[in-house]
Amino acid sequence: MIIGSINSEIIKILFDTNKESLFLGDFIKVINKDDTGILAQVTKIDSSKDKPSCNIAGCKILFTLISDDKLISWRGNVPSKDNAVSIVSNTELLSYMDLNNLNDISIGQLTLYQNTRFKFDINSLKNPTLIFCDKQEQRTNLSHLLSQEIAKSGEKVVLLDLKGEYSYINYAKKLIAGRDFKLPLNSKGIDVLYEKTLFNVSAQTRAVIEDIFMSVQEYADESDKGFIPFSSFKQVVEDEYEQSNIPELILLKNKLTKLDKEGIFANTEYEINSLDSYITNNNFIILNLSYISSLWHKEFINSIISSNIENYNQSFSLVFEMIDKNIDDELINKLYVHGIKSGIKPIVSIEYESKYAGNISAAAKNLIFFSPQIQTEKFPAFNNFINRLSSSETLVTGQITKNIPLFVQIDQVVSNNEIEEDFKLINNAANQLQYLEDENATNTLIENQPVYFDTEDEFYEHYEEQEETKIQPEYNLSEELTQIQYDAVDALYTTKIPAQEFSPQDAYEELENIVRPTPDIPIYSTAEETEEKEFDLEEGDTVRHQKYGEGVIKKIIGYGNKKLCSIEFNNVGRRLLDPNLAVIEKV
Repeated sequence: MIIGSINSEIIKILFDTNKESLFLGDFIKVINKDDTGILAQVTKIDSSKDKPSCNIAGCKILFTLISDDKLISWRGNVPSKDNAVSIVSNTELLSYMDLNNLNDISIGQLTLYQNTRFKFDINSLKNPTLIFCDKQEQRTNLSHLLSQEIAKSGEKVVLLDLKGEYSYINYAKKLIAGRDFKLPLNSKGIDVLYEKTLFNVSAQTRAVIEDIFMSVQEYADESDKGFIPFSSFKQVVEDEYEQSNIPELILLKNKLTKLDKEGIFANTEYEINSLDSYITNNNFIILNLSYISSLWHKEFINSIISSNIENYNQSFSLVFEMIDKNIDDELINKLYVHGIKSGIKPIVSIEYESKYAGNISAAAKNLIFFSPQIQTEKFPAFNNFINRLSSSETLVTGQITKNIPLFVQIDQVVSNNEIEEDFKLINNAANQLQYLEDENATNTLIENQPVYFDTEDEFYEHYEEQEETKIQPEYNLSEELTQIQYDAVDALYTTKIPAQEFSPQDAYEELENIVRPTPDIPIYSTAEETEEKEFDLEEGDTVRHQKYGEGVIKKIIGYGNKKLCSIEFNNVGRRLLDPNLAVIEKV
């Protein structure tokens, strides 16, 4: 190889195709007699008109090489034509990247270097990472792979599942938006609710309803909690309709009922703050947004970011797909300025044609490019590479590669028992119920520490033990039990009972009255007291339930002044029912 010409940062190298091989993306170094020089990358290859057996490689200078084989930003030095030219080996390339950190992780192979893994320091992901990808399967695979590797390294990651694409992952903590995590009906939430429920109504209807929203918004602003339970707001509208019979309120009532079924807005403080406690106790969390309308996805993403900025300052990677419907300029600014300062590390995937692609790429410090469906001209420095990527390749650059553009074949995620067992151990260790010994050597629950159950039997045994030993928490019992109730529902739902036979709603119906929580900010009473029935059931009794059919009472669990029946039904398996609420008849 010899230097044919030099024009500013572009070097043209002549090479004999019968003796030497150069490929698009290869690195070459040009060294002076004092072992200094430049590192350049092949960006274009043409055939030579004068010498048919030779090709001409156009190479762009990227770095200045100093005497100890270290790279620095190009200082404008240009080699002479008599300098030595050679291809950079894989060993040399890896030495330039200085991959000796214990936190190095790997997600693929370098395509131009056989049997060479692509590694990078996980700390480089503290800076915003942007993935350009037009194909769903590629985006899903890389998002899963990065999330998995981040969690395995001991860092925390929240993966947003917008379409239910990650249901196959068994070793992450899975939460469902609308069940495990909801929006606060605060001043901002009321504005959003107003816009989304009244966007297609007449000006006259808006005028009638606007006063209600303004009054509730003032109440929320003055509230110590900073939000209003959605059920209380719904009750306000219903009471207003009963008093005034204004026809326009029927429309609002119907829309609020639909939102209530979807679980968009919270009734309790825990439903708002639950994600924070789950992040504290788990490394890998998948928040499934697919059960709620995409109309609300932006608000949920905004709530996650805003909550961390205003309250939590948790450090975690936030992995999700940005589409034009779930972002806007305000949200982008919040995430990439205030969100990063609060501890959020964005790993965002986006389509090449998104109208926000330019704004987000300007903020990103790491760039990963997949092959575009339509050739792009948006990235002058990389267009030659991007438009020639194969379907199995990516171009990776930024702080993740020490600004060296690399071609990488990304691994395909394979779920296996070893990975699942690793994550089970990680999560179990994080979620163990902690105890403190008080002055009387009695174990008491740590305040605000969630209770987790790995199996349904553990849940039953927990309440039996509490009744037998009379352990009484020293803090507000109803608040802790609201959280216990929540985790217990999750434990039951994640047992081996088939999902089609046991829905989240079934769990809530059966367990919601272990302790009935009271609204944090009651405006109107939304529930009547239920009189306790005389308890005349025993273990071994055969009973009938209207929904589940016949079954046998296996256990009667005492908790406080309540008794719950664990019933093995013939058709649907075990259910936990409160006989004061469920209609259970002896056969």
